[in-house]
Amino acid sequence: MVAKPNPIVPQHQRPVAYLGGPGLAAGLVCALLVTGELPGAGICAGAGGMLLLGLFDDLRPLRPLAKL
Repeated sequence: MVAKPNPIVPQHQRPVAYLGGPGLAAGLVCALLVTGELPGAGICAGAGGMLLLGLFDDLRPLRPLAKL
């Protein structure tokens, strides 16, 4: 998913890639499976929540206060 520059609302000059979080999460899960290390439930819950927030923000932009 790529956001292309919009001449009407100039937010950026070059295309910007979105949805990088799922790729990072998949890499982390693969690394954890290979090493056998499992983090605590709290860390997994916090990371999962941030992943969901990032996905939602990529698909429907949120205001800064809502992300905070």
